[in-house]
Amino acid sequence: MVTARGKRTLISDGLYSDAIGLSAVVKVGKRQKEKRFPKGTPIKEIREWQTNMRAALTKKRGKARGPVGRGTFASDVERFLATVTKRPSYGSAQACLNAWAEAFGDRRRSTITLADYQAVMDGWQRTEDHPDGRYSGSMLNHCKDWLVELYRTLDECEDADNVATKLRRHAQAPPEPRAIPDDIVDEILDAMLPSKARACCKVLAHVGMPPARQRRLKPTQLDLKNKTVFLVRRRKGGGTEEKTFPLTAKGVAAFEEFVAMNAWGGVKKESIYTSFLRGVGAANRARAKAGLPLIPPLRPYDLRHTFGAKVYRKTGDLGAAAALLDVTLETAKRYTLSAVPVRLAKAVEALDDETAPATESKPKEPAKPALQIVSRRR
Repeated sequence: MVTARGKRTLISDGLYSDAIGLSAVVKVGKRQKEKRFPKGTPIKEIREWQTNMRAALTKKRGKARGPVGRGTFASDVERFLATVTKRPSYGSAQACLNAWAEAFGDRRRSTITLADYQAVMDGWQRTEDHPDGRYSGSMLNHCKDWLVELYRTLDECEDADNVATKLRRHAQAPPEPRAIPDDIVDEILDAMLPSKARACCKVLAHVGMPPARQRRLKPTQLDLKNKTVFLVRRRKGGGTEEKTFPLTAKGVAAFEEFVAMNAWGGVKKESIYTSFLRGVGAANRARAKAGLPLIPPLRPYDLRHTFGAKVYRKTGDLGAAAALLDVTLETAKRYTLSAVPVRLAKAVEALDDETAPATESKPKEPAKPALQIVSRRR
């Protein structure tokens, strides 16, 4: 971008530099404000202006919000969120820190003690004795981690000066299997009406590619002739490098429908969710007429977990499952947990086959596992 002051360079989110100085831009909907700052102005001062201006431009219940009280915990949250530029991370940070702001919004951080933070976290915890608790152990740990990051960023302090690091971590529930049997997957997808949403669900089920990835996919990245798809670097979570993935026959067919439906740019997650639930409902109506057991509540993302579990079940290679899912090994363990009993059954079968007499018939294939689906949590 070139202005009357010369070429303008983007330094970070909403902050630009040119030959004369710095300029900060805040945009909320169609409203936009810009302010210039001389060279040498502290970044914290500019961020504070952006935070207060963003609050002033944001409408709530038809009325403009005034600037957040300077120096309060709520203003610290606004300042920190302005530094979080990665969208997936921003949503998590906003949810966790807004929860803290509900408890300490009008207080200064310097007056909040470790005991204060810990008391609030303990009150949020959901346990068997306290089922109405606000958060699970996993979410509580996220709240702690984002509070630690807020202190580190705003105070530029190490853990020794960071009171949030001393908060107790909470036990997390063990991962649960979410894989859906192949015949149930096909039944649900066949029950869905032809649409962009169904095409996205098929890519999710047979390629393992999540909707967020599908939305960023370009036609030049897909090579159906050579049965490959190229994915750019993934920054979410542990992050992954760009790579080319091979496609199965079902994966190619899923992408052929994706192309035929012109689903480039993806579909909103709400539309995918609604279409998927309608497919489950249609499948259950057919099952009820046939006197078959109904399919438990599901969510579209279970299709991705199913793909990962299937890769591990067929290969026994956790690294391959992680690579095809484009996740870390730790995440792949959670996705493939439901395949472990099948792998163990095959391992025992192989041992039996190895030690059995030559005249003994080959052991029968292990029975398919019962439908293992975790109900969608409310």
